[in-house]
Amino acid sequence: MNVAIPLEIIDSLEMTGCQYYAWHLIKELSKHNGLDLTAIVSNRTPLEILPRNIKTRRHHQLRMFGAVFFNSLVHPLSGLSNYDIIHCPTVVTPFFFKPKTAVIITVHDLVPLIHPYFSTIRHRVYFRYFVGRQISEADHLIAVSNSTKRDIIHFYDQPSDKITVVPEGVGEEFRPISSPKEDYVLSVATLEPRKNFKGLIEAFIQMKQRTKVSTRLLLAGREGWKHSNLFRIPNEYKSDVLFLGYVSSQDLIKLYQRALAFIYPSFYEGFGLPVLEAMACGCPVVASNRASLPEVAGQSCLYVNPERTGEIADALSRILTDDSLANELSALGLERAKLFTWGKCARLTKEIYCRIG
Repeated sequence: MNVAIPLEIIDSLEMTGCQYYAWHLIKELSKHNGLDLTAIVSNRTPLEILPRNIKTRRHHQLRMFGAVFFNSLVHPLSGLSNYDIIHCPTVVTPFFFKPKTAVIITVHDLVPLIHPYFSTIRHRVYFRYFVGRQISEADHLIAVSNSTKRDIIHFYDQPSDKITVVPEGVGEEFRPISSPKEDYVLSVATLEPRKNFKGLIEAFIQMKQRTKVSTRLLLAGREGWKHSNLFRIPNEYKSDVLFLGYVSSQDLIKLYQRALAFIYPSFYEGFGLPVLEAMACGCPVVASNRASLPEVAGQSCLYVNPERTGEIADALSRILTDDSLANELSALGLERAKLFTWGKCARLTKEIYCRIG
């Protein structure tokens, strides 16, 4: 079976979210017999990270309004009908008009429709006018969570049987170590309003004022949309809040392993991969009770309302002062993370190929 997977979203070695999904998926699929894989890449895709047993095909990207979202309209890729399946690992496709072959699209989230105030104008335009068309014409859709599946049905009026839920996974390199913990709590995400870093910082300061602990807050992630207000921290707490910027996977694992706790108070997630990564490293987790996060974490973390900073502060205080609670959450998280692997993600995806192609 000839399958083409567009990987144009992977434009550097500094991957996040959807890029990790696409990379891990094609790596795991390349281990399966019966699949002839072609990665559709851009001139910026680092080819050295791709499996050696797959083909590559370059698609030159043209940017409009500073983004590549509309590349499919102004510069679609030809010859796609020669493949049995085109599997787009995100809603960014290399075509506008559907090719004469089976098309599968993975949908991670619908942030621009659900929370438009957390998105740029071009994101809102793209999701409302372009993504809706592609989703409607696709032969099948993969949702990374049941939460995302419900959103697709609600916003794009798609039948339930057209959508299969295939959760993301966590790599085997994310695992606990026996070395002592260090005195910090960690949060990992792109610095943007949806991730609720502003509320987290306020809650952390409340917790510090209340408990007088020496614990620091480490924030790992590249700067995103409207991030500048995050850096306005009272002078007396500036040394307690550290912005690390983008962190490589190897260094990120070390941060998870040594953190006292991981905190993820996001307003909305389609999946929430950092929660799984933290759990797999044995780090106790505090997470938002919104969207997909309860589905991913199950009963293995403390949940908070992301709109209530006092509730976030209380949860941080509990997990930092109650060793038995922290140890219990760590053990529960380790078991929960074992349910999610990239190998399982690839196997379920291949089953969809066999059914649709």
